[in-house]
Parts: sequence; C-alpha cells; structure tokens
Amino acid sequence: RALINPEIIRREGERVVEEGCLSIPGYRGELTRSLKVRVRALDRNGKSVRFKAEGLLAQALEHETDHINGILYVDHLESHDKLWKLEPQEAVGQSEAN
Repeated sequence: RALINPEIIRREGERVVEEGCLSIPGYRGELTRSLKVRVRALDRNGKSVRFKAEGLLAQALEHETDHINGILYVDHLESHDKLWKLEPQEAVGQSEAN
C-alpha cells in the first residue's frame, strides 16, 4: 500500500509494545502506541483515501508517520530504562524482521 502525505487523524486506546528500527540498529524499546488509528492520505493516483487500522498495522502507521515528522520511537520512551541493547543473535533477528 502506497500512502502519500499520510496523517493520523484519530487515535483510540493504548497498548504497550516493543519496537525497534533500522534507524537505531541493535536496540529495542518499550513504548505506548494506539490500539486503533484512522488515517487520511493520498493514494498513488492522487486520490484522497481514509481508512482505519488496528493492532500491528496501526503501530506500523504510527511508526512510519512519526518518521515523516522527524520523530523516532525512542522519542516516545517513558525513560531510558525502557531501551535495551540486543545481544548479537537478537540483532540478526531484528534485521530480518524489519
């Protein structure tokens, strides 16, 4: 799915998730993301689209929209204690998963 200029226009609920990012390789953190989001964007043809997402898709949309806005997942951490370095074998799995 290609989204141009996506905006999250509504968030519902909260859940604690574990996240990593190739922008900060070798680390993961625990943060709060929305259970559900409503998104407005343009599709690849320039047509306005709106849709709802929940769970992992909602998390991915928040994560990627944050990137567009210059925000990384570490900016959402409650404290530095919520960020940890992965062991080398875990970091290999993270690269494969992302």
